[in-house]
Amino acid sequence: MSASIACVMIEDFAAAAQGIAGALPSVLVDYRQRRAKVAAASAAARAAGVAPGMSLMRARALCPKLTPHPLKLDRVEQMRERTLNALWTFTNRIEQAENRMPQTAVLWLDLGPTHDDDAARIGAQISTTLGRMGLPASVGLARGKFTALAAAGQAACGVQLIARGAEADFLAPLPVGLLPLEREDARKLDLLGVRTLGHFAALPRSAISAQFGRRGRLWRLLASGRDTRRVKPTRMPDFERAGFDFDDPVAELVTLDNVLSALAVTLSRRLESRASQPTKSR
Repeated sequence: MSASIACVMIEDFAAAAQGIAGALPSVLVDYRQRRAKVAAASAAARAAGVAPGMSLMRARALCPKLTPHPLKLDRVEQMRERTLNALWTFTNRIEQAENRMPQTAVLWLDLGPTHDDDAARIGAQISTTLGRMGLPASVGLARGKFTALAAAGQAACGVQLIARGAEADFLAPLPVGLLPLEREDARKLDLLGVRTLGHFAALPRSAISAQFGRRGRLWRLLASGRDTRRVKPTRMPDFERAGFDFDDPVAELVTLDNVLSALAVTLSRRLESRASQPTKSR
């Protein structure tokens, strides 16, 4: 038994939050800036070359059939809160990656000391829970954050577990662009002909240090599957809330009592999970 980390990746997070996910090329546009910019792009739009951060004018030039929608940050934040509340039932140690939002949600969950079979079961439960919320999720499970992230990227809305000791072999054929490279760093590696994580990990330590310094030494460890970085938990809110929407007016107090009792049980379980150990298997 050893510590396990689950990485949850939800593509098209903002589109799902606004209920516009579909097969047609579309983008969510941030109109708050002087020049309207793409905040998130659908799979069909991305296939045409559209990417987050691009101006709407350039996006339309690349994809004339593009349908723009205004980005509604309040809905994205509401969905983020719902997602965290759902994941907090598995562990209270969750870290969010902000650099991909709102296009993609990436979250790491510290599952604590967990057998591989138990970790895979929890990963499947996470995928099912988010799927019921309309959030198709890919879940990667590994001993390190970087390997778990790479596994989630390969899971294709499924669950992929990388066993202890298999990290380097799994990572070796994957593109070196998975590392947190700056544009100039990526250009240097391309000029050197370094295309895969395995190739990068095999480079002499002295050469990596000379070219990239301290960050290069970290990348070498990540590419080798030796990631000791800890999950940095997001602070849980100071309150819990639950609700229920009735389709029709309530005519009997018994119905209301039953719903209130169910909500009380839900809130009680959430509060108990806060006081429990960092990991809670279900």
